[in-house]
Amino acid sequence: MSNNNIYIDNYTNFDDNYNKEYDSDIEQKEFECLSKSSSNSNFYLDNLPLNLRGRAEWWELKKQDITILDVISFGSCGIVYKSIWRKLTCACKIVKNTNNEFDINDLKNELSIISHLRHPNLVLFLGAVTINDPLLLLYEYLPNNSIEKYYQNNNFPKPKIMYKWLTQLTQAIYFLHNCYYPVMHRDIKPSNILLTESLNIKITDFGLSKTLKSKNDIYKMSGCTGTLRYMAPEILLNNNYDLKIDIYSLSLNFWFIYTGKIPFKNVQNYESLSYMITHYIRPDISKFYCSKLADIINNMWCHEPELRFNITKVLDSINTINYNELFPKYNLFCLNII
Repeated sequence: MSNNNIYIDNYTNFDDNYNKEYDSDIEQKEFECLSKSSSNSNFYLDNLPLNLRGRAEWWELKKQDITILDVISFGSCGIVYKSIWRKLTCACKIVKNTNNEFDINDLKNELSIISHLRHPNLVLFLGAVTINDPLLLLYEYLPNNSIEKYYQNNNFPKPKIMYKWLTQLTQAIYFLHNCYYPVMHRDIKPSNILLTESLNIKITDFGLSKTLKSKNDIYKMSGCTGTLRYMAPEILLNNNYDLKIDIYSLSLNFWFIYTGKIPFKNVQNYESLSYMITHYIRPDISKFYCSKLADIINNMWCHEPELRFNITKVLDSINTINYNELFPKYNLFCLNII
């Protein structure tokens, strides 16, 4: 192994005696009671400490099995490293600032949510180290990076691939919104949509996600946490909101996938962009070749949340499109859509 590699043992101080502290028959019985009782399931999610859940659910990892390699990316609350675990190349997410309580809580929130989710279009969670600091999350490694990087490298997908992305992205959000406890992602953006080797998509970064008690739950985010370009107007207006904020964000991601361009790219001023979003100004869809997709997007980014499509309607509408309809004259197509 190269000397440039960072081993977990050298990264921070760990307590190798954690087994003695947490191996308890009493705790194991508590795990079993909480796991078996459906009436306690919500209490289990909200209150059982992660370091106990990890061992009960078999995702707590041994820190000495993980070798940190190169930096892949910098997230809002963590740094993602290429890593090796049990001879497997993985992505390891480590809290960016161990002294920042918000970063630590976001990463704990991500772990709490993603550890219970399984879907082909969500990044695969492999495990975590929670017994010692810093908190580490281990995911499958996706070498093709994100769809944002894909377009930045001057690539443009063929209609069949583009249609697959629109469908898979919608299916992923449909899954989240229809979980027993629905999940709001709250930060859907191109850099959080990763690509497999076969160019299938997988959503990542659940640091800002929120588990609801029901689909009709409303919520208010403390401050405008998220990514402004993809943020629903009700968040900026400090109003209560629900799952429809993901629908709004999804519409901007659809626009990005179809055009290959960042929404409001030329608007860099926070106040100006906030004004545009809260005053009904949206990216141009008048030049879309596919009127069906333009109509779907138009019904997803309505200013009033109650007028937006829900995720079932979005998926049903996407399924009415044939990929050949995205660009009817694809062979003569020029990439200047907008």
